[in-house]
Amino acid sequence: MALLPEALLFLGGMLTLVSGSFTPRTRQWRMSLVAAAATVASLVASLVAWTGGPRAAFSDTFTVDTSTGAARVTVTVSLLLILLIASGEVRDHPRESETYSLLLFGGAGTLLLAGSTDLAVLVVAFLLSSIPLYGL
Repeated sequence: MALLPEALLFLGGMLTLVSGSFTPRTRQWRMSLVAAAATVASLVASLVAWTGGPRAAFSDTFTVDTSTGAARVTVTVSLLLILLIASGEVRDHPRESETYSLLLFGGAGTLLLAGSTDLAVLVVAFLLSSIPLYGL
């Protein structure tokens, strides 16, 4: 439950990537709706998790506290704005669905970065947030 917002973004990215591979180019705009739905679900899960008290997960390698909650809300709202801007820019592009999935993967990595308290988790989160955004 502690990683639900991150998991929702990651699953949304996977769904966008896989279903976008089988969607005709003229209908890939639907992937922007899937990406936006995953981001809104992550935002709602972030707000629900923020109302609870601070807690640690996975042997204190990830912490959900006030700063993690603020970062989650900031990143998901920013990601919604980026998806809104990107939907007009990449409309009918051959790689439209890949753009949305890379944005969601980068957002998931950024959310992991905000709550990491262990060096290994920090490195994995940094890689998960930087490599997809480098691909953009």
